[in-house]
Amino acid sequence: MIDFWLFQVLDWSLSPVTSNTWLNIYMQIHIYATHRENTKDKENFVIPRYSQQDFVQVSYLLDLCSLDIGCLQFSSSIMAASALYHMIPVEIEDITGKNF
Repeated sequence: MIDFWLFQVLDWSLSPVTSNTWLNIYMQIHIYATHRENTKDKENFVIPRYSQQDFVQVSYLLDLCSLDIGCLQFSSSIMAASALYHMIPVEIEDITGKNF
């Protein structure tokens, strides 16, 4: 009980949003957008499934980038979007809502 109180007082977050978390979100959005374009239907729910191999490849690139100290100047969402754009042909503006 005391440990929980200590975390609240110090405002510690034990589950930060990492680059891999953003990558997961962006890949799910990409699959959803691709499904909507291919089927041309109006359904609002799609089970997001993406290739595990694609995720692993982009994740490896993120791991390599994180070894460079220069990557600390970028947010984890920008790192994930950049790696995804490099590895998979996607329209980043459609997925992230940002114009790079």
